[in-house]
Amino acid sequence: MRCFHMLAVVLLAMPAPVMAVDQVDSVTWGVRAGGNMPNYTGADFAGIVGAGVVYRHREFESLALEADVSATLIDGDIGGFDYSVTTLSAYLAWRTAGKLYLKLRAGSVMEYVSVGPSDVFGGGISGSIGAGLRRGEQLLELELTGVDKSAYMVTLNWYF
Repeated sequence: MRCFHMLAVVLLAMPAPVMAVDQVDSVTWGVRAGGNMPNYTGADFAGIVGAGVVYRHREFESLALEADVSATLIDGDIGGFDYSVTTLSAYLAWRTAGKLYLKLRAGSVMEYVSVGPSDVFGGGISGSIGAGLRRGEQLLELELTGVDKSAYMVTLNWYF
């Protein structure tokens, strides 16, 4: 239940800085769904959902600042224990030009992980690679994100 409280706090706090954005700059909101897979033998993935925001300055169209939050919707399994993950991330992203594009991101992540009766809060570096389809301001992306060699996520992201 804590992960959904954290998700609600982040989503409610996000609009405040966006209100100050120059109308020529671009702010795009999005949703994401996918799976989180720990880098452990015998682990299975947890189903995740989340939301994100992309900010692009008018003079640097290929670069963006991104923030996203994800929470477990369907628990995964590690060694017979259920696990769930909640993440809050910030990135610098780069996208190639065109309707079909490649995407690279580098940044940091804070995560709250619950495995059986144990809870851990931590953070680290994160990076991702993806491909997408652009239609106006809308972006549809398939992305692979690594988190400190301990886990990775595969997500489908839709920014509108």
